[in-house]
Amino acid sequence: MPQLNVTMSTATPQQIRAVVDLLKNDPHEDLETVHITVSDSPMINASRRIADIDTDQFVDDAERLRRLGPALDPPARIRWTRDDVPDGALVLYTSEESPEPPIAPTLATIRGALGDVGLVEIIPGKPNLVQDWKIHPPFSADQLQRVNSRLESLPVDISAVTVASGVITDLAVSLRPGQSPETQLGEVVAALGAGPDSPVMLSWGSRNLPRPEGTVHVGGCGYPDPPRVDSLPNEHKTLQQRLREQFDTCPR
Repeated sequence: MPQLNVTMSTATPQQIRAVVDLLKNDPHEDLETVHITVSDSPMINASRRIADIDTDQFVDDAERLRRLGPALDPPARIRWTRDDVPDGALVLYTSEESPEPPIAPTLATIRGALGDVGLVEIIPGKPNLVQDWKIHPPFSADQLQRVNSRLESLPVDISAVTVASGVITDLAVSLRPGQSPETQLGEVVAALGAGPDSPVMLSWGSRNLPRPEGTVHVGGCGYPDPPRVDSLPNEHKTLQQRLREQFDTCPR
């Protein structure tokens, strides 16, 4: 996808507006997305598909992001877009030297600066209970406590969690050696309390592998189309099929 990267870390709102207006009103036919760095300490990048840019909104977002950056504790690199998420998607990256970002205060700080956003992703720079939080606010302190309690009870390592309406909707885990994958995954499903009233898309793999070895929609049938089964080794296909027959709700 053709992209344009622009550094405007010291630019005024009027200067940002001029660049965005130029891109919007005189677009290059091969250019689809613009990424504008609006701060370099902390690093803040705002992006948008050029065809969808609302200049007033983009400039306002840039100013709000500049106010948000210094308010975050610990500091974090910020990536922001409204592409595919009209209320905005914010990604925070903390450094390896930083402590784990406190979820509830961080969400409150974000809401104070940006209002109600559609998605907040928090990626700690060093190992934590969760390596990648994806949160669709609102997410109250009580809901966070319940989610953390369930996550802490899991017999696996947690790669990524997605939370919507205060409950876990997607979970990616890394299996531990010494116990069968099927046993570990059965314990995960039991600990989550997932089912038709609270479905969870569960994916699993081994440590340091870039892609999952299987997926089951516990209590649901919302698999991507087309499915990616053919790319799995036979033993992974077999395990995935057994778990899907046991836990999903797809007609057979």
